[in-house]
Amino acid sequence: MIGLQSLLWKEIERETTEQEWLKATCNQYLAFYNSSTPSLITSLQLLLAKYNSNTILSFIPANAAPLSCVHIALVHGLGSKELFISLDNNGTIYPSDTELAAITRNPTVTITGDSDIQSILQYKYLSIIFIYWLATTWIEVKGHKYNVVVKTLENNSSEAFYFNDFQFNEKSKFHSDTDCRDIVSNFTIKEISVNELFKRIIEKYR
Repeated sequence: MIGLQSLLWKEIERETTEQEWLKATCNQYLAFYNSSTPSLITSLQLLLAKYNSNTILSFIPANAAPLSCVHIALVHGLGSKELFISLDNNGTIYPSDTELAAITRNPTVTITGDSDIQSILQYKYLSIIFIYWLATTWIEVKGHKYNVVVKTLENNSSEAFYFNDFQFNEKSKFHSDTDCRDIVSNFTIKEISVNELFKRIIEKYR
């Protein structure tokens, strides 16, 4: 995750006096996700081989609601960074894929917050690093070539980050369930700069 650490440090120095503790925590998260990148690459490749523009509708029941745009939803629980693969058909979330199982694990760190403020800061920066890692790995596997909408999705909520244009929720062109063929061809982003990606993520968590 080239360039991320310096951007994180600037944000930490702007935001809090808990700098050394928080930087040490972030370093553990960065090390964990850097070491997990080969596994994520493999998982995304398997996911996109199974679910792509040629195959995705075959996994939806024939009597389902109109198939305007089926999304691949990487679903996680509140407070968890373990992602499970599901399909989202206009708000109907199908059971998780048991063949491919979880594509990420929760990080293991030895530093944890001792106060409510520290816990909030820790989760905030974990979330920033996690989304950044997912987005840059998506670019590395050239996920845009598969012409499907892919997003993270928090259980029992509409909180989502869209890999196709690197935006959250309603800021994304892919948030509404319009015809996938048009939005995928017109609005998918293949590359994004480090600074622009960080800016989009940090706007969500400030």
